[in-house]
This record gives sequence, structure tokens and C-alpha cells, in this order.
Amino acid sequence: MRARDQSDNDQRHKRNEDNILKHLEMLQDHATHFESLGTVTTMLVEGVNMQLEAELADLLDRSMTALYGVTQTSMNKEEVRS
Repeated sequence: MRARDQSDNDQRHKRNEDNILKHLEMLQDHATHFESLGTVTTMLVEGVNMQLEAELADLLDRSMTALYGVTQTSMNKEEVRS
């Protein structure tokens, strides 16, 4: 192999190493973004679930109030299930 060919190979090898390091940094940066996106998505889903749970509890309270009235004595478990 000629010295010039070896020099060209060394330059290509150096560029490949630089590209690998650059891509490694980009992957680490993207991993941080994906983790942040996952955290935000989880928080959004938890917020929606809590809102739906509150709305369902409110609907149950309204239906029980409509069914039994406000001054009714406390109900037992069988009455609540029906």
C-alpha cells in the first residue's frame, strides 16, 4: 500500500470516528428529549384519569341525590350497588 493510500485511509478513519462521536452525542441528546416526552405524556394521562374519576364520582353523587334526595339517611352497601 502506498503512503498516500494509507494517509487517505487514516483520514477516512478519523472522519468516521468523528461522525460516530457526533452521532453518540445526538443520541444522548435525543434520549433526554424522549425521556422528557414520556414524562409529560404520563403526567397528561394521569391528569385526564383524575378528571374522569372526579366526573364519574360527581355523576354518581348526582344520581344518588336524585334517587334518594338530600335528607335521606345513610345507605347501606346493597343500596349503593343497585
